Amino acid sequence: MDFFADDKFASTKPKSVTTRKTVVVRPPSRPATSRPQSSDFASSSSPSWIKPSNSRGGTPSAPPNKRRKVAEEELTRKKAPKATKPPVKKRPVSSATSSSEDEATPAPQALLNGPATDLAQPQLQGSSPVTRQVFRPNCIHSEHLEQHPSMSSTEWKGYIPSTSIVASNLGKYRSYFMQDGFAITDNVAPDVELCYPAYGCSERFPLIVPRTTNEYNPIEDLKSAIEAMILVYIPPAHAQTFGRDELMAHKRLLAIPITHNHSGSPRGSASPFTQSISSPAPGTPTSAGTFKPEESIWRALQRGYNRQIGPLFRSAVERFNTTLCAIRPDIAAYLAQPEAWQSQLTVQMWQTLCELVGGQCYQRVVGPEVGSVHEYEPFSDNVYGELEPKFIAKILRENPLGPKNVFVDLGSGVGNALVNVALQTSAASYGTESMPNPARLATAQIAEAKRRWAMWALRGTEDCRAYEADFCKHEKTRKALQVADLVLVNNYAFTPPLNDKLSLLFLDLKEGTKIISLKPFVSENFRLTERTATSPLAILKMKEKWYTEGSVSWTSEGGRYFEHTISRKAVEKFWKDQVGRSSRASRAR
Repeated sequence: MDFFADDKFASTKPKSVTTRKTVVVRPPSRPATSRPQSSDFASSSSPSWIKPSNSRGGTPSAPPNKRRKVAEEELTRKKAPKATKPPVKKRPVSSATSSSEDEATPAPQALLNGPATDLAQPQLQGSSPVTRQVFRPNCIHSEHLEQHPSMSSTEWKGYIPSTSIVASNLGKYRSYFMQDGFAITDNVAPDVELCYPAYGCSERFPLIVPRTTNEYNPIEDLKSAIEAMILVYIPPAHAQTFGRDELMAHKRLLAIPITHNHSGSPRGSASPFTQSISSPAPGTPTSAGTFKPEESIWRALQRGYNRQIGPLFRSAVERFNTTLCAIRPDIAAYLAQPEAWQSQLTVQMWQTLCELVGGQCYQRVVGPEVGSVHEYEPFSDNVYGELEPKFIAKILRENPLGPKNVFVDLGSGVGNALVNVALQTSAASYGTESMPNPARLATAQIAEAKRRWAMWALRGTEDCRAYEADFCKHEKTRKALQVADLVLVNNYAFTPPLNDKLSLLFLDLKEGTKIISLKPFVSENFRLTERTATSPLAILKMKEKWYTEGSVSWTSEGGRYFEHTISRKAVEKFWKDQVGRSSRASRAR
């Protein structure tokens, strides 16, 4: 990849040097003086005042004697041998020279900022800070709830707990911790309670694991939630108690696991960590897993998990709960001031947190009924496929949305994109799905998402809806398209007739609206003529793009997708030119 192409740093790229020979006319009475080539004068090492004259017969920019002296010094300097510097020994990268995880862990600052890169390399959009208020701090502290009852809210009540997912499929799970009291007995699994940011909200997680990797993993879900809270919600003054810097170092590139089988890669910036409170005393684990005095909450949690010490793991979760509740006033004050957390929360980290919350919704609503979404007629317009969260995140990075924008998903399936966009951007999000089962699950998932947003004290849009309808005939969809800023169409399996019907809907779109699709609407040989100028395809400006591996559900490989922009300028210019040609032809007659 050429990082210098069309870049402001292009001057650093090697260029060919054009040599200009300057001829100076002198009086014959003066003796000729040997001069270096003009390229020597134009070299970057020459003083700034020595420049070839651009005017004919112009006065030199310095007196002849001084110019001659400088030229002689220049020749002497160029002929002198250059001093050679001793070779500099580079320090080996620790991760490449040591197999120990602790030795290979780079400093937190380097982890947060990512690997060193050339300044000419463009900055990743995901590393920029979040600029809007995405939290609801009034829901975190009891005093706020007492002072503002209307903000209080128990909107999280009625959420689907982790225990309910496991209870109906207990035979698919096994014990993870081997100590007494952590086995599945009488169809009852051991569990632990986790407190969420919202005041009074908690959820119980079974402390067992699935027998196969494609089942929901409650322990990984629990760990992911705790790690996300440590990274995003904990003020710097309490970071040492929770082990935030240790967690960042462990994650290498700060990859927060979204579910038990995939993860995100947020990055942020380090800040000083000082412990301002003493951690509340934990429970009493067995002698096999006691807390170390200097051990952070996350380190104890990780040690209990890695060594499968159930009492230590459970006590670490309880210690997390107690400490979190003790500092709720500080968390609320921290999140109420965007300038305090914006340096920590990057766009990429925010997207990862949104994916985690969206993953919780999917696991609880769609996961138990995933078989029903695949009940469709093969080789029809109703073939089902999902776009993964990383693909949605890529689309949103390239097409940023905000609370004043509108997103429309034509063929919204179970509502994954709707839930992610509604939380990540707060843009109004509308989806239409013709298949009954996915449409039903989309409505249920949106309802669960709004409860989960409240649990996490997050600010998502309330204007998020999914309809069961034919989007070509649905009036509400048509009205949404008229104000849409971004339209998503997963037309990978659509038939040509349906794609033709879809293109007619694009006539209602406003100028500049973006359409993201898996198949192109405009063919490569499309040309603007009198016959095609009235086609809806004439207002589409198409750009081919690529998605990476793991972006779609039907294949693990990467592939093409297409970004269309509504632009009527070419058609307007075409008809204007046609009128001009017609008028000239009539005058010629």
